[in-house]
Amino acid sequence: MDHPGLFDHGGPRPTGAPAKSDHYPDSQRCAAPTAITTFGDTVLTIERPGVVRRDGATLLDSTCAFLCSTGPTVVAGGTCGGLFDAITGSAVYRHPSALTSAAAFADNVVLGTSTGEAVLLSADFLPITTLRLHDAAVVDVAVAGDVLFALSADGAATWWDLATHERLGQVRHAGAIACIALPDNRFATVGADLRLWSESEVVTIRAPHPLAAVAVTDDGMLIAAGSPTGPLAAYDLPTRRWRSAPITGITALHYAADRFLACTTDGTIREIPADDLLN
Repeated sequence: MDHPGLFDHGGPRPTGAPAKSDHYPDSQRCAAPTAITTFGDTVLTIERPGVVRRDGATLLDSTCAFLCSTGPTVVAGGTCGGLFDAITGSAVYRHPSALTSAAAFADNVVLGTSTGEAVLLSADFLPITTLRLHDAAVVDVAVAGDVLFALSADGAATWWDLATHERLGQVRHAGAIACIALPDNRFATVGADLRLWSESEVVTIRAPHPLAAVAVTDDGMLIAAGSPTGPLAAYDLPTRRWRSAPITGITALHYAADRFLACTTDGTIREIPADDLLN
C-alpha cells in the first residue's frame, strides 16, 4: 500500500466549498433507510427494523443491518447471524454470532461479526477462514486489493493481508465509525474527521462536522460523507477542498453511475450528480 503521492497533503487544510447546484430530485420516499446499494437500475435499501426493499417493495423482512453487492447478486445480513441473497430472500450462510458488515473482493465476501471476527466466504458462500480481528465487535470492513481494513466498536482499526492472513498494522484510537476502500490499496474513514490511510501514512483532514456515512467515486477522487446532524460534505482530493450540498440528515450513502445516492432521516433518497459537487 505504499503510494504516498495521493496522500502528499503538504498544503494548507481544506476549507468548505459549497456546491452551486441546490436542487436534487427525490427518487422515492420511505422510512429512513439505514443502508443503500444498487442492483442494475434499481435501488435497494434497509429500513428499520431490518427490512430490505427494492424500489420501495419489500424483498426480505428480517433483522438485516447491511447490504453488499457481490457477483450477480446482493447479500444482506444482521443480528440473527444469517446471510441472505437479498434478491431471492434465500439464506446462503449462517454464523453463530451477529453479522455487522460486509465487503466484496474478487469473487469472495468478508463478513464482520459482533464477536470481533472476519469471516471469509467463497463465491458460493462457503467459509474459507476466520480471522480474529478485534476484542470488540467489528463495526465496518472494507477491502482494497488484497488488504482488509476493519474498524471495531472500541475505536481500533486493523488491516490485514488477505493472501497470508497476517495483520499488517493496528491503530488503537482510530476515531472512526465507517470505512471505505480507495484505489491502490488505500482506505478512507470518517468519524470526528476524515482520515486517508495507506501502508506508509495516515493523513487526518479536519471535517466540517462529525461524519457517519461515506461513499466514493470509482476513481477515488471525490469522497462524499454525511451524518444525521449535518449537511452532505464532499472532499475533492485533487484540490484538497471540501464541497457541500444542501442535503441534511443523511443516514446512508452509495455511489453508482456518476451519482451519489443519499438516504435522509425524512425517508427521502436523493440523487446528487458527482459533477454538481465539483461545480
